[in-house]
Amino acid sequence: LYGQLIAILLCSSTMFQMRQLLLRKKKREMSEYKAIYMIKDYFLLLFQAIQKDTQELSKILIRLFNLLQQNGR
Repeated sequence: LYGQLIAILLCSSTMFQMRQLLLRKKKREMSEYKAIYMIKDYFLLLFQAIQKDTQELSKILIRLFNLLQQNGR
């Protein structure tokens, strides 16, 4: 139960920050639902990167941001 709550918190905060960054830097928008589903697909990669190092985590977050940017409008 706590794991699911933590996953929801991480997913929603990542979605909010990525959408804000996308709007501010690239002047593009994306629906919350679309962003949530894309971020959920990256959850396993994010978890594995957290266990490795911060550089790997940064690479995955940048890749996720680029994916959101491509699918934004």
